[in-house]
Amino acid sequence: MFGINTAHRKGFHLFRFLLVFTTATLRIGFLFLFFSGFFSFSFKNIRCEAKHKFFTRIMLKPNIKCHKIGNNYSLPHFFVLSRGLNSGKPSKTPWVNSFVCLCNDEAEMDFHYLLLFGLWKAKYFHQFLVGSVIPLIRLGDLYSIIKRQGEAIKLNQSEYMNTISKIKFIEEKEAEMQKNLVLLQNLKRALINCYIKK
Repeated sequence: MFGINTAHRKGFHLFRFLLVFTTATLRIGFLFLFFSGFFSFSFKNIRCEAKHKFFTRIMLKPNIKCHKIGNNYSLPHFFVLSRGLNSGKPSKTPWVNSFVCLCNDEAEMDFHYLLLFGLWKAKYFHQFLVGSVIPLIRLGDLYSIIKRQGEAIKLNQSEYMNTISKIKFIEEKEAEMQKNLVLLQNLKRALINCYIKK
């Protein structure tokens, strides 16, 4: 009985600590989402001077080619799914069927990655898919899309760079929340284990 009560108290204190920690983190994330209008200041990840210079040197004709398994790349890069209904989806890790987008630096990589991510979320690539069995997107079409959409974004460069900063901030908070969810799952198992006879 004493062992069970002790385990119960330990489990309760652990639960209370994680609950307070998780609640605080979730509040930060949701407050940002609902009151993002107050975050009009520039985020630390992107310097003010870089905003004005970036689009003057941005490679609106990125180096995109077919990825071959086993290839390594020294330049900043990401991959783009080339086959299936999710064609156009960007990723930091390669698929079997994917293109690779090589960039000059991290800022340029963020620009193209988030551009493709937004287009994929909006299902923009569906109109360019070809093939009757397994749909795919042609390399030339993907190249033209990035060039055309990049030139359009250039007209609102300041707003777009602020959007990139906010998206990266949200992704960081999302990753933290995922970690907290794992902690809560582990906590539930730990609470049950307090009462399991060994």
